[in-house]
Amino acid sequence: MQRDDFAVQSFPSLAAFQSDAPGKLRVLIATEEIVGPVRNGGIASTYYHLARGLAAEGHDVTVCYLKGREVENETAEHWVGFYTQYGIRFVPLPDLGEPLAGASAKWQARWLSFYRWLRAEPRFDVVHSSEWRGGAFYALQAKRLGLAFQDTLFVTKTSSPYIWNRHYQMQPIDNVDLLIASFAEQKCVEWADMVVGGSAHLLSFMGHIGYTLPEGRTYVQPNIVDFAEVQVEDRRPKRAIGDVVKARELVFFGRLEPRKGLDLFVHAVNMLVAQGVSIERVTFLGKPGEPLASEGDVQPLDFIQEHAARWPFPVDIVTDLNQPEALSLMCSRDMIAAMPSLIENSTMAVYEALVHHIPFVATAVGGTPELIAPADHDATLVPPDTEALALRLRLALIDGQPLARPAFDNDDNLAQWYGFHRYLAAEGVAALMPPVDAPKEAEAISLVVHAPTRDALDEAVAEALDAEGIDEILIYTAATVSKDQRKAHDRLADDRIEIIEAIGTGAGACFNHGLQAAKGAILIFQAAAGLSLDAGFAAALRDASAARPADLVTAAFRFSSNADGRLDALFAPLGGDPATQALTGAAHGLEIIAGRKAVFDRLGDFEAYRTPRGIVHEYTARAEAAGRDLFVLPEPLLRYSGDYETVTAITGTAAYLAQKPLLDAARLPVRKLLLHKPEAVRAPGNAGRIILGQAHREEGETAWLTNGAKIGRTADALPNRHHILLGFDADAARLDFAALHEGALTIRANGAEIRRDPDFGARGEFTASAIDLLPLLENTDRLRLRIELVRTGKQRFASILAQRIEPDIYMLSARSPIFWEEDFAEALALLGGERAASPLPSLRRMPARAPSLATKLRARLNDR
Repeated sequence: MQRDDFAVQSFPSLAAFQSDAPGKLRVLIATEEIVGPVRNGGIASTYYHLARGLAAEGHDVTVCYLKGREVENETAEHWVGFYTQYGIRFVPLPDLGEPLAGASAKWQARWLSFYRWLRAEPRFDVVHSSEWRGGAFYALQAKRLGLAFQDTLFVTKTSSPYIWNRHYQMQPIDNVDLLIASFAEQKCVEWADMVVGGSAHLLSFMGHIGYTLPEGRTYVQPNIVDFAEVQVEDRRPKRAIGDVVKARELVFFGRLEPRKGLDLFVHAVNMLVAQGVSIERVTFLGKPGEPLASEGDVQPLDFIQEHAARWPFPVDIVTDLNQPEALSLMCSRDMIAAMPSLIENSTMAVYEALVHHIPFVATAVGGTPELIAPADHDATLVPPDTEALALRLRLALIDGQPLARPAFDNDDNLAQWYGFHRYLAAEGVAALMPPVDAPKEAEAISLVVHAPTRDALDEAVAEALDAEGIDEILIYTAATVSKDQRKAHDRLADDRIEIIEAIGTGAGACFNHGLQAAKGAILIFQAAAGLSLDAGFAAALRDASAARPADLVTAAFRFSSNADGRLDALFAPLGGDPATQALTGAAHGLEIIAGRKAVFDRLGDFEAYRTPRGIVHEYTARAEAAGRDLFVLPEPLLRYSGDYETVTAITGTAAYLAQKPLLDAARLPVRKLLLHKPEAVRAPGNAGRIILGQAHREEGETAWLTNGAKIGRTADALPNRHHILLGFDADAARLDFAALHEGALTIRANGAEIRRDPDFGARGEFTASAIDLLPLLENTDRLRLRIELVRTGKQRFASILAQRIEPDIYMLSARSPIFWEEDFAEALALLGGERAASPLPSLRRMPARAPSLATKLRARLNDR
């Protein structure tokens, strides 16, 4: 658990923006999670209550569900009807509809699809969205660039950025897609019109690690929850704040994963068992999350079951309840809740326990203390430490646990959220938006091109002749101009174009000369050959340079996925993230940047190294280090004749230049880490699975792609016998599975139940079955399968994702290894032979030693 080395700052609330005047807004909630398609969770609950509350207030509310048709329960159509009954329009985000390549095609396709969908919708007054996973990334860029949404207020809720998750769990970044998404999460905060955080702690952390919080536009307001809408059945006696509840049952309340303190709680219970503390029952209430890295990447349910087998009391694992059902379970009898998270923003679990008078013990981390009245901190909060948690739980089980009071009144909080939207309706959203400058005149644009070869020169001249809206074009050629080329140039009727011979000179030196020679107020530097500008590029650049006069700009572009000249794919640059550029080569896009001449003058010269690649990318990284953003025009306003590999190749000097500004600022140990690039660490840069599919598929064949690291191999260590074994027959498009199980089987496809067998399998034997995938993919491009096995209240499951990349090309993935073709039968034979399951080890009691924490708790126990 990380220890904070920053002070928590104070931020204003929304109290200054209140009105009682009636009014109506068009409100959009764009979210990865909302109750219904997702069973529960802080983001899901917050946006559910915001949507319901604003609709009840008379506002026109739309929910854009960013996961599209991927749901945990029922179907997307079911939730369209569900929300309609409350006067809320529920829209699953449509797929992008065309092949996309980029640093992370998975996330960038979603962000770009949302931008396009929002652009096509009638104007919304307000857009609410979380920074989590960066959904509004390209839409916010379009707004900040002055291209769209100028009369819409974007309100970003801070929730759970990936870098925060990694920091407080002290875990490495092991998912390149999420590393890339973490950049979008940062920018969704920095580019928002308003930022509203549930806790001051998370906002302070963001500022501490380098986020630039919008000055004067960052607020703290507790998450909105209308508990009148949460139908909870409470069978307990009526109690008041301060009453002491005695119970011998513990409930772990929260997602079953390490960030929520699952291993902390389990080991604390192990300590209580070793000490002989009387416990009647332990319940785990939440859906499974990430594997436990500190426990050998074991899955949460396996981890619980391994330890619970040695506990002398019943253990329940409940994973499938929604918010009201989960709260009703905890209110069905007296129990003491434990929420021992390693880090929290504004935890909904503690919030709910406070409101429903559920006694609890939580950890004093993140924004949790901000939810609880200070007078009750000592009774309810402990450090994120196993011993401290065990001591507090022991006291609670022996003496009872008092009911804590919240730090704020929930009715007042609801009133402020609704009053804020009435204020926006009365005063207009422009009152809270930062100004965006529009171009005052059609400023001159100069294009500076480096052509290293004669062929590149011919291409540059041809493209220059077609360039619309460009006032001056300087083409620096590093090769000798032939007589024919000079004659052709002399015959050009276009006096905008000037060819400058710079024999043997690299792009950086040519650009430095062009920086001084160019006459335009806006400059474009192009080192990429085979590139041409669409008709709308110049106009969009003028708007962007007026709106963001201190930053740089590039654009999305169309390119040839097979290098055959057909522009059949779309490439979306990420922007100015040197980390992603160093890992994937795909963040900055092509070697072309634009901006105001004054910006280039302040940033200084390009590096004058004579190298075929990397000069523009180095300059972009240096600009980012100086606090300048690289914005991306989200429309494909460039055309590129090369393929993906020529965009992203970052070998040799180009790789060094991509991170040179980071190296220049680093101490020696960090410099060595940055320079160490074993091939295993390098991310391939999500080249777009389309390209791979086309490369390995014969005409008319169906291609199935997968992550090579997740292919099961019988020569490697086999999965645990108690896991669900997965296999795949590509020719039959059939998913095979087998399990050592006797009990119920349920199979869900995108949340909808497609098979239920209450008597699946036989005791002590492996039972195999199969699922045909193509029929399930007929009406969806994204199929999430969940195989659930339940016996005596305990659940095991496997999740599999099948995606249609384009017609007849599919991607298959799962967290567990998938054994392809005949390897499945061989793995099953190896697992299902005469070998018996290994017995679980008996509980080893730790030797007695003096406790090191929680002095006050220890003193109270010693007095007994």
